[in-house]
Amino acid sequence: MLSPHAPNNFKKYADYFGKIRRIVSAVAAGAPTPTVVIVVAPSPSTSGYTGPYDPSGPDRDCGDFSNWSDAQAFYEAAGGPASDRHDLDRDRDGIACETLR
Repeated sequence: MLSPHAPNNFKKYADYFGKIRRIVSAVAAGAPTPTVVIVVAPSPSTSGYTGPYDPSGPDRDCGDFSNWSDAQAFYEAAGGPASDRHDLDRDRDGIACETLR
């Protein structure tokens, strides 16, 4: 069972891998080998972040943002709070750049 806090795209990929597992099991049991093509594309951001920085790009710090709402939107678009690769939420409470609030 997936955590309710898992990112939306995690569930989608878990579904894909479940389908692949069923195909592999069927082939192992003697079913004809199917042709499988897997195309994985990054999902578009659904966070609403439209700022100047790429959430998947170079490291950003709180000082790069002029206000808290932009920093929080960037943090969420970059995967926060599940993943905080930019280290914008030092106390891990889900709120980025609290000094900007």
